[in-house]
Amino acid sequence: MIGMQKFKVLSSKKQRKTDKSVRVTFPRATYESMCAAFSAAEAASREGYVMAQCGIAVDGSKKGWTYFVRSLHVPEPGDIVEQSSITVTPRAEFIEAVLSDAARSNNAVMEIHTHVGSREPNFSWVDIENGLENGRFLRECGLRFAMAVVGSDGFSLCEYDPDHDSLQMPGSARMSIMGREGVKDSMIHGSGASCELPQIEYLRIFIAGLDGVGFSVAAMLAGTGVKHFVLFDDGVVESNVPDALPYAADKGKRKTKAALNMLKNISTDLEVVQAGGAGNLKSALKGSDVIFICGADDELKAALSEFSLKHFIPCIEARTVMKGDGTGPYGRVRIYMPSATGCSGCFTEAPAGPAAAADRSTIDVNGVVSSIAVREFLGTVCGREPGHRAYDLVEYDPSTGSMAQKSVGRRESCSLCGPGGVLGAGDERKPAKASRLKRAKKA
Repeated sequence: MIGMQKFKVLSSKKQRKTDKSVRVTFPRATYESMCAAFSAAEAASREGYVMAQCGIAVDGSKKGWTYFVRSLHVPEPGDIVEQSSITVTPRAEFIEAVLSDAARSNNAVMEIHTHVGSREPNFSWVDIENGLENGRFLRECGLRFAMAVVGSDGFSLCEYDPDHDSLQMPGSARMSIMGREGVKDSMIHGSGASCELPQIEYLRIFIAGLDGVGFSVAAMLAGTGVKHFVLFDDGVVESNVPDALPYAADKGKRKTKAALNMLKNISTDLEVVQAGGAGNLKSALKGSDVIFICGADDELKAALSEFSLKHFIPCIEARTVMKGDGTGPYGRVRIYMPSATGCSGCFTEAPAGPAAAADRSTIDVNGVVSSIAVREFLGTVCGREPGHRAYDLVEYDPSTGSMAQKSVGRRESCSLCGPGGVLGAGDERKPAKASRLKRAKKA
């Protein structure tokens, strides 16, 4: 896989090989600023150096770890005591400022550096000794520490393991970029880097809301080759709605069951999880690769949007609503790419009308809205040129046949994805105590 690095582990009790898989995900702008800093340093034959604050998510097996880079700290010339082709020594004030901020936000700290001229570097003994010292210090602060050394064609990564006072080397690792085009694996900063695209049949798709649009989205996704679904809806089929639930036998059944029956008619080798209830939401979302919001429940939408932001998961909201003047339905599709577009909290403009009733007048609009949503999904997971999507909102007006693409953008004051928000926060953790950092400094 592009971006993967096999690790050469030296014989030492200071290092331990594990079967963990680690992923480091960068917002595109953050990734590009790091690349620029490394390129500038190496052009002057100096080792590149940055510090990152990260949120962490862990999968159910405890073997898949993801670091979400929330902020990047590139030292200015005045922040460096020594910088040569083999070492970098930042000033204590620079390090303390980063650690103080990390303690307040309870972020993990990742130190990232280069080895000049090395394509696929491994850690030097100096790196290992410094990594152990930094890991021990951050343990006293109540923070997790990781370290990466990168080259043009690969990278190595390790994490400090406080239980064994050693550096833990994962079996495999990759770095990814989150941008408008989705999440793509990438080389770290090679000019000839290419991205590996995910295969649709391995993606896990979460769909909330199984009325007309949600039902149609599920059917279309199954037709494109998606094999793994999580269907979330508490509702029961009350009538034979023509655009969504065409089988009279489904009346009285849960909507998730009706959708399951429909999907099994399309393909028999699907894995479909039926879920519902607010208490079930977090566990149902675990492992999802893309989230579809197809219902009008604002509380559920807020919870899904927050999860999308915390775990850097693309989210697509697709709805059919009535025009404010009551002249008929129209469609709205919003694309949320954490760190690249606005989140649901950035969209302050309410739809120009209530949700459209599930009747025959909405059949054609639902079909178009579903098609737009699936098209955006395919563009996200199958890849296009970086920066291809200059919009994050699509509106369809059936009365004129027009389709408008708009850019709403991010609001810096947004409480969700603005500074201090939940962007890239990962799993919930207990707040670190600021007093620990003070005690560690004294020590």
